[in-house]
Amino acid sequence: MRKMRKVIYTLSFVCILIMMSACGNSKTNSNVSENPVENEEVSQQLEIKDLEMVEYGYERDSNGYLQVAAVIKNPNSEHTAKSAHVNWTIVDDNGVVISEPKTVETIRPDETIVVSFPAIQHEEFAEISVELEVKEENWIIEEKPVVTLSDISLSELKVEKDFYKAYVVSGFIENKSEFDVSSYGVGIVFKKNGKIVGGSSTDIHLPLSAGKKYDFKQASSMSFPEMDDYEIYIYNIEI
Repeated sequence: MRKMRKVIYTLSFVCILIMMSACGNSKTNSNVSENPVENEEVSQQLEIKDLEMVEYGYERDSNGYLQVAAVIKNPNSEHTAKSAHVNWTIVDDNGVVISEPKTVETIRPDETIVVSFPAIQHEEFAEISVELEVKEENWIIEEKPVVTLSDISLSELKVEKDFYKAYVVSGFIENKSEFDVSSYGVGIVFKKNGKIVGGSSTDIHLPLSAGKKYDFKQASSMSFPEMDDYEIYIYNIEI
């Protein structure tokens, strides 16, 4: 009987050790499985995606003036490109740089902007290239805007040519938010057969009062022969 009790005590003790060991392993495994998830979340928060060149195109008018228009997107949901350098280069048949303007733009999270480069007069060129550059220190995190793109709407738009044969988009713009807007950017690209043939980009410093609708009009920055489609982007909304 005593031997039987000893056996039972021994078995019980062994079972307790096994259970404690299992619990310890369970906690260890749990900690190991959680850490990669936490690390992944941290890395995702810190990761900054490069700006995206959605598309760009160019057109030349009858006087030989050449214009390049580009559509650029910030795919980040938190980081603003405070000083994005947009560089475009035109070279001739001999590889000589004809013109190399640079412009700096603020591109906020999830926004798409239009950059319309100044027209230059040059009849012949071999190649055009556009590059984007944002220095590491120029990526910043700003407070979430209270007025977003969904709060600003355009309606009853139509396209006509003005006296200078530039294309003009007109209609109405409405601020559907509860806040007055002090300024905003508008970019338009004009297309022919799916390719950009011109554009226009400007910062408008005319206030949009909350809940109000206003006349809207914006022209291409130069005349060009034909277009069959256009796209409008609103960005950099300030209150």
